[in-house]
Amino acid sequence: MTVEWNNRIAYGPASLVVKMSQDASEKRYKYSGVGTKEKRNDTVDVTLGLRVARADSVQFIYRYQWRWDNQIYQAPPRHAAVRSTTTGTSISRGCTISSNTRICAST
Repeated sequence: MTVEWNNRIAYGPASLVVKMSQDASEKRYKYSGVGTKEKRNDTVDVTLGLRVARADSVQFIYRYQWRWDNQIYQAPPRHAAVRSTTTGTSISRGCTISSNTRICAST
């Protein structure tokens, strides 16, 4: 399942763009039927753009991403004591500043 939300607001020389998404899935093991695998990925992108001059603009971009992965495997009932669990989490954040300048006019 994926849910996504995009929004853009512009007022005068400023603009704000927000993108949010969440991707989640859960799977059961097809053949053994005794385990699950879950994944989740959340992302947020925020972009603030400012027109500084007629041909110049500056953008501030912030990105946040959170990933989670969980896997559980249980042996069949005759081996009830056997259970394996794997969990992983990853968080990343970043900020970017970019400047755009028109070097020559259109001909």
